[in-house]
Amino acid sequence: MDGLWWLGGYIKKEDAPKSFKGVRIYYLVVSIAMFIVPIVFYGVVTPKVDNLLEAYSIARPLTSYVAQMLLVLGILCSSLASAYVFFSDKVKREFESKLAKYHDGEMINLNELFGPWLIRGEAIILLAMGLIVGFAVWSYLSPIYQITSVAK
Repeated sequence: MDGLWWLGGYIKKEDAPKSFKGVRIYYLVVSIAMFIVPIVFYGVVTPKVDNLLEAYSIARPLTSYVAQMLLVLGILCSSLASAYVFFSDKVKREFESKLAKYHDGEMINLNELFGPWLIRGEAIILLAMGLIVGFAVWSYLSPIYQITSVAK
């Protein structure tokens, strides 16, 4: 239930620290994946598209270079959000202060426990991933339309 906080649900007070650790690790895993996937995209897909563009004598669009800059920006935003959640004492103190309000054995709503800071962090990560993926796809779809118009 660590990464499923948006589904709602309850957790015992005793299990909350383990769940908090799981949420922090979840951010780290998502950031690592966000770092690896675009690198694979630009390492595997980009050279093939570049060869295709070169075969049809079409210059690589400026947007593909901008997409690479967005990649770096997205990875930076994601890394900062993950580092904040993973290493921040403020987040841990906020979590512990919320947890202290409950009695042993009491069931705690996950949205009350993790909601605000987790939503902000996920919004940053999802926005960065959306920008990267959307712009990268768009930047490589436009030359494909050029290729199909040249090939006719």
